[in-house]
Amino acid sequence: MPSSDTRPVPSSELTVTFARSSGPGGQNVNKVNTKACVRWFFEETAALGPDGKARLRQMARNQIAADGAIVLVDDSTRSQRTNLEACYQKIRQLIARAKRAPKTRKKTKPSRAAKERRLTAKKIVSAKKAFRVKSKPGE
Repeated sequence: MPSSDTRPVPSSELTVTFARSSGPGGQNVNKVNTKACVRWFFEETAALGPDGKARLRQMARNQIAADGAIVLVDDSTRSQRTNLEACYQKIRQLIARAKRAPKTRKKTKPSRAAKERRLTAKKIVSAKKAFRVKSKPGE
């Protein structure tokens, strides 16, 4: 097991299990439980405030189980420890993204020059299409 300083949140909020992996490893995958599965009960965490929890709930809505835990799974390597570290890294990334408040959008208007360029371009296209029109006989 990795030391407690590598965990992004207290171990009381995490449930770690291991299973047989479908990843690389040859016969190793048939014998050793290398797939790491971490369930994080984030609603009780002190790592995020109420706004951060709401953002996290929105970001990870496809990873939240029926019991309210975020389920993170990794089986990318042959090592149980490395896969567990990858799950912890995913939690760190989720926390960092949830802590960052989204930028507020500032309303902008097109400049006068931009409006004039748009209208000039429209007039050019209109003239080009008017030039293509075939005149009817007798007109």
